[in-house]
Amino acid sequence: MLCKNWVLADINEQTLYLLGISATTTLTARTIDVMDATNPDIPRASLIQNTPGKTLIYDILTDKGGIGINRFQAVLFNLILGVWYVHGVLVNLGTIQDANKILPVISPGALWLMGISSTVYAGLKVTENKQPDPVKVAGQGA
Repeated sequence: MLCKNWVLADINEQTLYLLGISATTTLTARTIDVMDATNPDIPRASLIQNTPGKTLIYDILTDKGGIGINRFQAVLFNLILGVWYVHGVLVNLGTIQDANKILPVISPGALWLMGISSTVYAGLKVTENKQPDPVKVAGQGA
């Protein structure tokens, strides 16, 4: 929690919605990973999460088919919203005296966009480990 003049700031409703969207997305993604890992029809070696990566950013952005638009869009949207939010907090810490107004208010449109972005990410994540491996498919076509 944020504090100004030794007064703790209340977390506003929009911030709680944002935390809920983030927590739900994380739990959904983890559940999908666990379901894929325990699915006997998917070989463990072909699981995306078991594939050694190159860099952290590359791992976050890619699936079997390369950089996924759903992953890129989720990272970009979270980065933009995160920078905006932290900037808002820092500006408010310097200008607002009321501790309960330090956290910026997130517009309903931004929350909807975050929810839609997270839903698209989770929806497409379901299919990640069920896609054919492009390397194997290319070898079969020759």
